[in-house]
Amino acid sequence: MMGHCIHGKTGLCAKAGIGCYQSGMLVEQPNMTVEHFEWIARQCNGRCNQLALGGRGYPDQHEHFEDLLCISRENNLR
Repeated sequence: MMGHCIHGKTGLCAKAGIGCYQSGMLVEQPNMTVEHFEWIARQCNGRCNQLALGGRGYPDQHEHFEDLLCISRENNLR
């Protein structure tokens, strides 16, 4: 879901002594689009009740995090 990490890019985690298993200092990719997330959420509706968000960085830093939460709720994903 997350393609890049601002904390990794700025070196914040490395300064705190935290290693990054997602190569946050080196990799810069776009975050998942809202449309792609919505497609996945619709596929999950009625099949599972939760969805894990991950990737590089913190999911709550996604530029459309509020939209992702609304889509999750609409599709009964907690």
